[in-house]
Amino acid sequence: MNAVAGARPDAAAVAAAARPTDLPADPPDPSDGPAARTADALARAAAALPVRAWVEHHMGMPWSVHVRGDAAHDPRTAAAVERAFARVAALDAELSPFRAGSALNRLRRGELALADAPDALRAVHARCLAARDATDGAFDAWGWRDGFDPTGLSKGWSVDHVLGLLGVLDADVAVGAGGDVGVRSASGLPWRVGVEDPADRGRLLAHVDLLDGGVATSGTAAHGGHVVDPRTGGPVWGIRSATVVAADVVTADVWATTAMVLGPGDAPARLAALPGTRGVLVTADGAVHRWATP
Repeated sequence: MNAVAGARPDAAAVAAAARPTDLPADPPDPSDGPAARTADALARAAAALPVRAWVEHHMGMPWSVHVRGDAAHDPRTAAAVERAFARVAALDAELSPFRAGSALNRLRRGELALADAPDALRAVHARCLAARDATDGAFDAWGWRDGFDPTGLSKGWSVDHVLGLLGVLDADVAVGAGGDVGVRSASGLPWRVGVEDPADRGRLLAHVDLLDGGVATSGTAAHGGHVVDPRTGGPVWGIRSATVVAADVVTADVWATTAMVLGPGDAPARLAALPGTRGVLVTADGAVHRWATP
């Protein structure tokens, strides 16, 4: 689980912080040097900004929106957030594998042609194809259930989509859903996203400071062996938690899931080779692997 600091509407904590390439084991200590002192100063500056959080339940989980800056308490901001949540509800109706009448299930049953499907479903389908190719089949929306099931990607895509809708606001915005967090900053002050320790979910293993982009975590701590290796059909257990930071939530989500599937033998090297990513892996034996690739 990932979080936005200062409020815990979805067990995550997003706060302001500093170096966009840092992912330390603990929050920076001012005694650790100039970089840590800079991070601390930026965190204080961000904490001084007005902030408001909204939480609604969609897609079977809490969704949160944090807005930071002078526009946080503007009625027009509240109206924009209300429209964003309405869009999440509409996306759930289109993309849910659990609703018999969803566009996804109509597509799966052959009642709807992909060309006639809603834009969101076609976009998710295209991203699933790209993800399968990029991961050499380790992420495969066709390989873990009977037919096309984009559950492992559609939530992250929806977070990115909602973050884009809220781009109309002249403010810093963070959107969280489950283990996915998307952020953008208009103020130039990064958001701090906490990374939960899978061995002790009340403790932060690390944090990541981010101006714009996505953070996604996949793991076994909250839901057990829910990640399935599409190549074998069985659950994966070699990695307890995989957190990936990328330019968008979908990319982070795909590679967090892929890391779980690849396991401790292959995931560290594969993720470390991905340009523009960083993150942390915790293996079943408690070993922690970090990487940051420009």
